[in-house]
Amino acid sequence: MIQRCYCSVFQSTHPTYIGTTVCKEWLTLSNFVAWVESQDGEGKEIDKDILCPGNKIYSPETCVFVSRQLNALLCGSDATRGNYPKGVYWRKDRMKYQVIMRKFGKSYLTGTFDCVEEAHRAYCEAKSAHIREVAENLTDADTSDIERTRAGLLEHADIEERLWKEAQGESVPTLWG
Repeated sequence: MIQRCYCSVFQSTHPTYIGTTVCKEWLTLSNFVAWVESQDGEGKEIDKDILCPGNKIYSPETCVFVSRQLNALLCGSDATRGNYPKGVYWRKDRMKYQVIMRKFGKSYLTGTFDCVEEAHRAYCEAKSAHIREVAENLTDADTSDIERTRAGLLEHADIEERLWKEAQGESVPTLWG
């Protein structure tokens, strides 16, 4: 966690962590250890942005322990998709846009489309539905805090639903007004 936040070498290969910090309380190791020991973190990973979309602070209020599979649910694969919207890939051999989504550890073809906007809409709708499905079926094996994790995932699902509308220039209400 400290490396992710404060090591420029790490951040040069993981730029999504640039600007991420650890709360003052957790900079004292004994405080962080006390929090960890109060959680059900066995076999889970610490996550800072499932509860609070876009969060850049590791703290007791913003972090939760989650399974590796749940932690991977919100990864965007930015490095592999190129210059296309989230979830959209260009299939040169077919001359079409393709949407492939990971669900429960397996890749699924969501569809193949003539235009990038159709593909992006299909991805956003499918991703939102998948996140909602995961949120409704959380267990203790998935997270150290089912209710807070469910609420955070439902916020992420709402964000996914809005992404394609925002990309089309539509005005949509946000969580922040």
